[in-house]
Amino acid sequence: MSDTNTILDAIKQQTLKLENKIENEAKQTRSSIDNIKKDIQDIKNNLLRLERTSRKNNIVVFGLEILGSGSDFMNEVITNLNEILELQLSIEDFNDIYRINNKENAPIKIEFLSYLKKKLVLQSTGNLRDKNIPVFINQDLCREDQIKSKQLRDELKEAKNKGLNAKITKGKVVVIEEKDDIF
Repeated sequence: MSDTNTILDAIKQQTLKLENKIENEAKQTRSSIDNIKKDIQDIKNNLLRLERTSRKNNIVVFGLEILGSGSDFMNEVITNLNEILELQLSIEDFNDIYRINNKENAPIKIEFLSYLKKKLVLQSTGNLRDKNIPVFINQDLCREDQIKSKQLRDELKEAKNKGLNAKITKGKVVVIEEKDDIF
């Protein structure tokens, strides 16, 4: 009977050693998984930052009906932008101009050499509304920013439907309180 107890004790000790070893390995594996998840999140954040940086000087134009390709296409786009926005842009202001998806009526992506030129064009889009021209000019946003922008526009629409005076400022919907003039 003593041999049986000795064998059982040895088996219990081996089992405990194995359980401890498995538990240590599981802890290390969980730690490695957590580190890998953190690294993946860092990579995603860096990729998003790089995508935003690469799109910083770009706009997308919808509704501009221009046919052709190559330098004729670019010159016609520049001429049309100058005309409808009342600007003086030249070919030297652009890095590239092309249709997204290479389809005939697809939006036109315009890559500026300078952020200031892009900003000037976006500031001039008020001229489009004043003239009732069916051309829309937007910033070139990555998918995440497009989703966030859509959510903000929906929130703004909801606030305005409630009769509130609101606008989007710095990535948030802000309700503007009107001051009552008392005389």
